[in-house]
Amino acid sequence: MKKREEEQRATDELHALLQIIYQLTKVRGDKYIIQHFPHEVKDLYPALGFLAREKGDTANWESRFIILLWLGVIALVPFDLNIIDSGVIVIDSEEGGKATEIVDVML
Repeated sequence: MKKREEEQRATDELHALLQIIYQLTKVRGDKYIIQHFPHEVKDLYPALGFLAREKGDTANWESRFIILLWLGVIALVPFDLNIIDSGVIVIDSEEGGKATEIVDVML
């Protein structure tokens, strides 16, 4: 139970941080803000995992917006498609971990 509460608190803190970044994009513009995002292919898995976990959450749309901006930056980086060809993302859920292929998350 304690682990679940810690995960929920970490998720809430992440949403709060992403909402602050969203406010910065409204003030300064998204083109300026995305220059400061990390842009490595290894960041693809955490970003897609976050979107898969938060798939039905409409209350935190600002978080999804910022992650989609970040994915836009990552998508511009040239990389070999074999990296994502058979990759699997493990999504933590209440029933336990659920393995999902990356291609399913993208579609």
